[in-house]
Amino acid sequence: MSKKTKIKVLSLITAFTLFVGVGIAFAFNTKEKAKVETRSEMVWFTYNNEASDVNEPSNYTLHSEDPENSPGCAGAGRLCAIQAERDASNPDQPNLATQTNPQFKNPIQ
Repeated sequence: MSKKTKIKVLSLITAFTLFVGVGIAFAFNTKEKAKVETRSEMVWFTYNNEASDVNEPSNYTLHSEDPENSPGCAGAGRLCAIQAERDASNPDQPNLATQTNPQFKNPIQ
């Protein structure tokens, strides 16, 4: 095999390897992106401390990752639960800027 032929073959092998490597990297990046997008779904958090600050994320506990599984609060008095995205830095707490659908329970008489 001549030197030019060896260089061409080596170039083709290198180009193919690079092409396969980029394809594999793209495939894994897509899976990671899908995981991140899944985390931004709305989930339910129950409110823990009725006498404290409703604007403090640590006063909420993750109730359910299923957006359809609400805590079942009934009434119109005290805050019971919210639906919100998980906080990026602490996924067990809500991102209060995204909260929707607050639920209330009847106050104790």
